[in-house]
Amino acid sequence: MSNEKLPYEDNSFDIVYSKSIIEHFYYPDRIFNEAYRVLKPGGTIITLTPEWQYIYKSFYEDFTHRTPFTSVSLRDIQEMSGFKDIKVESFKQLPIIFENNFFNEIFSFLSFLTRILVPEKLRMKNKWIRFSKEIMLLSVAKK
Repeated sequence: MSNEKLPYEDNSFDIVYSKSIIEHFYYPDRIFNEAYRVLKPGGTIITLTPEWQYIYKSFYEDFTHRTPFTSVSLRDIQEMSGFKDIKVESFKQLPIIFENNFFNEIFSFLSFLTRILVPEKLRMKNKWIRFSKEIMLLSVAKK
């Protein structure tokens, strides 16, 4: 994909969504430029990618990882591709903390403790540890 166009006409889609894809390319700007091309005016791009500051010790353990992202670099690459109204935030892939209630605070705190206290070598032992440590960047932007 990094050297070819998508087989779609310009302005074809309302939404382009990617999860854990852009970090696998040497030239992710090509991905964003192509997403911009196929999005309709006013269309939305939603992007999730690992947040470098939380995964830098293990990012390259996956030999297919090529380009790490921070909130600043993710915003910049989208801006350079022409996107507007860019919002980037940290996101934990733990549905138990999505709801806004008392238990959310408890589980969020437990996840924080897990991230800082549990050794990195245990990251892949269960999903709670993995997704407490592997914080994602969630970005939403408009064409």
